[in-house]
Amino acid sequence: EDVVWEDKALVDALLVKLYDYVSVFNNDVGYGGDRGWATRNISEISCETRYGWEVENMHSFKTNGLTINGGLMEYWEHPYFAIRQTNDFIERLQKSTFDEDWKNLRIAEARFLRAFHYFAMVKRYGGVPLITKVLQLDDPEELLYPKRNSEKEIYDFILSELDEIEEPLKNTVDYGRITNWTVLAMKSRVALYAGSIAQFGKVQLDGLLGFPKEDAKHYYQISYDASKA
Repeated sequence: EDVVWEDKALVDALLVKLYDYVSVFNNDVGYGGDRGWATRNISEISCETRYGWEVENMHSFKTNGLTINGGLMEYWEHPYFAIRQTNDFIERLQKSTFDEDWKNLRIAEARFLRAFHYFAMVKRYGGVPLITKVLQLDDPEELLYPKRNSEKEIYDFILSELDEIEEPLKNTVDYGRITNWTVLAMKSRVALYAGSIAQFGKVQLDGLLGFPKEDAKHYYQISYDASKA
């Protein structure tokens, strides 16, 4: 560990592993480890559709013994492991002695990956616990056993992160890395989900799930602006 945080090449190698933790469809599901972006075309990075999947395929997988991490469409245990690794990466890189521009660029990439994990969870489960620091075994119990944040808080966190990291990523030219265009695409998608939930859903569980209907226009505008940009 002491060596890694003094060598840009090793930090980049670690960041590649964080990229690998991001699932475009689901985490490891037992038939070849369908994880990561490496072999996916941009048109396939939709968590709802891929290749020729049909409802019957989903039903077959769900009812014929596939139990890894809960099933084909679940996404729970894996992202919190990845989020912890990403939080650790961000905290350690912030304390490193590399030049600030390079640090900010790599931290922005890591923050995007963390936001991606939270989006994957919030669209499945609504509000989930928001953890943005590395927790230790001797931390207070309220940190180690956090309550769920509201669905709105998670969506707002994701959009806030995307706003903050867009600028550092504008000069990214490395093939295969997250850029400001990636950020804009995700911002449009996330805000479209939030606006749709506000328009067609309802607030439940004392605000834990759902958005006020009057928020729909706000999120749709964010989505539109990001798409237009």
